[in-house]
Amino acid sequence: MESSSGAQKLMDEDLPPAFYIKKYGNWRTDSINLLHFPYTAWNLSYIIIGACLSNVVHISRLVFLLLAFFFGLGICAHALDELKGHPLQTCFSDRNLKIAAIVSILIAIGLGILEIQKVGLGLIIFILIGIFLTFAYNLELFNGYFHTEIGFALSWGAFPILTSFYVQAHTLSLGAIVVAIAITIFSIIQRRLSTPARFLRRKITKIKVSGKNNLGEDIYLDQNFFLHPLESALNLLSWSFVILSLGLLILKINNS
Repeated sequence: MESSSGAQKLMDEDLPPAFYIKKYGNWRTDSINLLHFPYTAWNLSYIIIGACLSNVVHISRLVFLLLAFFFGLGICAHALDELKGHPLQTCFSDRNLKIAAIVSILIAIGLGILEIQKVGLGLIIFILIGIFLTFAYNLELFNGYFHTEIGFALSWGAFPILTSFYVQAHTLSLGAIVVAIAITIFSIIQRRLSTPARFLRRKITKIKVSGKNNLGEDIYLDQNFFLHPLESALNLLSWSFVILSLGLLILKINNS
């Protein structure tokens, strides 16, 4: 692994590029940073929620799909995202990021192909859509047409829900589509919180707003004042969905 000047730049700045990054600069910690926890856990929770919408949850299929999305989204998509300008300023070279993306997407595809015999040929459509969305969104192909708020919400919100339901039920239902719409809205909320948070962290080096309170006293608002409500909401939302999905899965298993 080769170091970059960007990694050293981060060492000199007050704030890391994301609230979930505590350490950076070597390949071990940057490997974890590249996964964008807790966002990856948040998106994987949609897989569990989608599975729990079906009448019966096949655990083996759920595990396979979780692994496929972990490699496809958690690793490949985020490696491609880092390739576009190194927003996390990890120590990975472009070559290493490309290798990680290619290997991980191949593993994700392989896991999907293994499940075709159980799920049916219809799964091929979801595999192809997943591959397309991964590259179109994260590499901002087609002049960034898919790299938008709704593109994010459909790719990493609705798509995991519908894919997971289909893998379990071999079909789609109106109920699953309605839930996918709700998750799309939650994903838009995620994007609307994370976009200004990223801007404050990565584009603004220092904020100090002065004013007076209702007692006439001088007050000063710093960068953390604006970041905290955005990032605390994102953190709470991410883990609440993880807990919700696990609760639904426990109920489903107990009632089966």
